[in-house]
Amino acid sequence: MQAKEMMLNNLVIANGVCARITEIRGEVVKTNRTIGNIPVRGLSGIPLTPDILEKAGFVKDANKYTVGGFLHIWYGHDSWTAAIWSTGMQIPEPPQYLHTLQNLYFALTATKLNIEL
Repeated sequence: MQAKEMMLNNLVIANGVCARITEIRGEVVKTNRTIGNIPVRGLSGIPLTPDILEKAGFVKDANKYTVGGFLHIWYGHDSWTAAIWSTGMQIPEPPQYLHTLQNLYFALTATKLNIEL
């Protein structure tokens, strides 16, 4: 992981537990589930799964998941693919991890993706 990928409230794996980022300072972060600073390189992304998408409010329709009527994500060929429905634009680097989905959703809507794991 890189610091430039991180935003406040991103969910990641820190010290083996699912944690929410509460502070970012350069190459270290603090979370709601750990004590002290954690180097960004010590964090891991949470891989997207159908369960996580559903907990984030995505609705399953056949083989794709949709949220807000505009963002579609589907799994195929060993990775996730995403598209913005209103434009038909396929996202060149679709999210494979929860924190990147959170960042994409925020960039498109200016609101946080609500999810509790």
